[in-house]
This record gives sequence, structure tokens and C-alpha cells, in this order.
Amino acid sequence: MSDEEASEYLTEWMTGTARRIGVTIRIRDLGVPEDAIPTMADAASREARLLSNNPKTINREDIDKIYRRAW
Repeated sequence: MSDEEASEYLTEWMTGTARRIGVTIRIRDLGVPEDAIPTMADAASREARLLSNNPKTINREDIDKIYRRAW
């Protein structure tokens, strides 16, 4: 199994498990409005400790995309 296939499998498994046990998987379900995403992305992009521990280098635009997918 390739890394990409393993990643997809894990994502599907985690999403399915969360749904089965009733865990919210979208940030909109937590009351986060979509227009808050730019502010959240700005704040996250300044968290050097978290960004330095990420296995992949990401920038503010990447963070915005992640939040939008989670919304």
C-alpha cells in the first residue's frame, strides 16, 4: 500500500468511526462561521512551535485550505 493509499484509508476510517460514535467532524458544527477562517488561518500561521513540528512545510494559504476543507 502506498503512502497515499494508506493516508486515504486512515482518513476514511477515522471519518467513519467519528460518525458512528457521534463525534463532530466539521468545524461548522461547532459553531465556527465560515468568515472566521481567514482570522483562524492568520493566527495558526503565527504558531511557530506547531509549524516547526509539522512534517510538511505549510504556509498561511495551506492552512486556510485545511480549515475550509474542515468547515
